[in-house]
Amino acid sequence: MEHYAKVMGIRFPKITLDRTVEILGEVIERKRPELFHVITVNPEITMACQKDPALHSIVKEAGLITADGIGIVMVSRLRGGNLPERVTGYDTPLRLLETGNRKGWSFYMLGADAAVNEQACEVISRKYPNVRVLGRQARLLSAGGREPDCRGDRNAGARRLNRGAGSPLRGTVDS
Repeated sequence: MEHYAKVMGIRFPKITLDRTVEILGEVIERKRPELFHVITVNPEITMACQKDPALHSIVKEAGLITADGIGIVMVSRLRGGNLPERVTGYDTPLRLLETGNRKGWSFYMLGADAAVNEQACEVISRKYPNVRVLGRQARLLSAGGREPDCRGDRNAGARRLNRGAGSPLRGTVDS
């Protein structure tokens, strides 16, 4: 049995939200210094990949991609790929926070504007008291339209960097 479904040139692993959280938990627990890049690919990103080879390359090189959109799931089913379910960029971090709360994980929050980022960190601290938010940074675009280099963020000791980005991607993060 094929473990991937191909939709418009993008290979989506046939995994559920539960399996996604399990995979990411294993990555977090390994405590390796390299960045593990996860992209939740929705129809807009899939379409943008058709016109933007650089974006398509970024998606292809990700450590894990998920089907973030019922349109992706339905196309896969119509073509026999049978993705089991949507695995969204909303549900995945929430489940990781739940798991992180049980296991005492630390996170670094990158994204949104400053007020939303601060409020999200406050809510996380209240709702998930065993999660440590070791740092945060709002997504501020530089004059060149690129997001700030977050390589230094890894030195904060967080096991997961949570980066909120719009769709299609609003820039890339240097690694």
